[in-house]
Amino acid sequence: MGVDARKYPRSRVHLRVSYKRGDRLVEKFAENLSAGGLFLRNAEGLAQGDVVAIEIELPRHGVFRVNAEVRHALTSAGVGMQLRSPPAVFASALAAYLKRLEQRTSAKVFVDADPWRQLLSEAGYEVLPLPAPTELVGVIGDARAVGLLVPEAAAEQYQSALGFLGADSSLVIAIHPKLPVEPLLALLDDKLLLGNNSVTRIEG
Repeated sequence: MGVDARKYPRSRVHLRVSYKRGDRLVEKFAENLSAGGLFLRNAEGLAQGDVVAIEIELPRHGVFRVNAEVRHALTSAGVGMQLRSPPAVFASALAAYLKRLEQRTSAKVFVDADPWRQLLSEAGYEVLPLPAPTELVGVIGDARAVGLLVPEAAAEQYQSALGFLGADSSLVIAIHPKLPVEPLLALLDDKLLLGNNSVTRIEG
């Protein structure tokens, strides 16, 4: 992030961002986002001081083209970019999207395993221990629950337990050691922001 951007609260995200380097289109993901800028993991071909046109997709708002300046270039990690005079329509959409992400603090995710537990806690979700399949009654009665992150081998057992209780088994999200962490955050945000509980498994 640029110096000016750091005065804005940052939210952990997983948003697709693309930009051109010569004739080549580069697609990466923003790892965090604020009203002032973003951080791109593993960005290619960018150096401090570069100003590039990026396309960024904000869920439920669309894809926007904005200019951003590279304020920090970390060789092994990525680049911090500051937004440069973003169009009013994008600034408005970004403010609305960040406002919606504040809902994370009122949402519960149940998980025992790291790195997911740490990531989701850092992102602002309330992270609680995963209950046993026989102890799910309290979870299904909690409107703040958005996900049960269950080891893949136990996912069917949890889904069956929820089905037996007459509850929606889509709360169960199967995880495994090789599952990429950031897309899981995007999935939970979809469930939180869109009210979409139909996706229960991520490939990775």
